[in-house]
Amino acid sequence: MFDALTDFDEITLTSNLCHALNTRGVIDQAIGIVIAHQQGTPAEAFDVLRSISQARNFRLPQVATDLVERTVTHSRPRDLRDNGH
Repeated sequence: MFDALTDFDEITLTSNLCHALNTRGVIDQAIGIVIAHQQGTPAEAFDVLRSISQARNFRLPQVATDLVERTVTHSRPRDLRDNGH
């Protein structure tokens, strides 16, 4: 029984670490966007993202992804966004 729990804990830990590694990049990009707009520190930018996450009841990676996607979409020239229409 103990071995089964140990295996479960290792699988859970591995899964959590993989998820963290996969979402770290987009969170860092979102932190950079917040810093660019508010001239704060990385810690302050992370606090902004975390506050939005908690207030809207969305996971932090989703908040970060949404911010990055909206920023990329709005920063492209119009003809690249909607094929010139």
